[in-house]
Amino acid sequence: MLNGSEISVDKFPLMALNLYKNADQVAPNRAINILGMARSNARLNQHSVAAGLYQQLFFQMTSSNNSDDSFLKEANEYLDKHNSAINCKFSFLLILFSLFCFIFQ
Repeated sequence: MLNGSEISVDKFPLMALNLYKNADQVAPNRAINILGMARSNARLNQHSVAAGLYQQLFFQMTSSNNSDDSFLKEANEYLDKHNSAINCKFSFLLILFSLFCFIFQ
């Protein structure tokens, strides 16, 4: 039960995704929000979106002095498991994003 209503367990990932998206609008690019959105998308079988979010999380963690080993481990494991053309596409976008950030720093 949730707020006095019966809710099917299979609806939880979508509910969580919506909550994390709202949290990300209030406090953009927080690692916990990115991780939550990645996990939710993975549970919803939106693997390309989840991979992109895990790559974003990985980039954020490795480019700052504020890294969390468990976040990095989860991101690496997910990306290793879903290593395919999806990752190649997002790797290219990640490179472009990195160059963009470097140029306009």
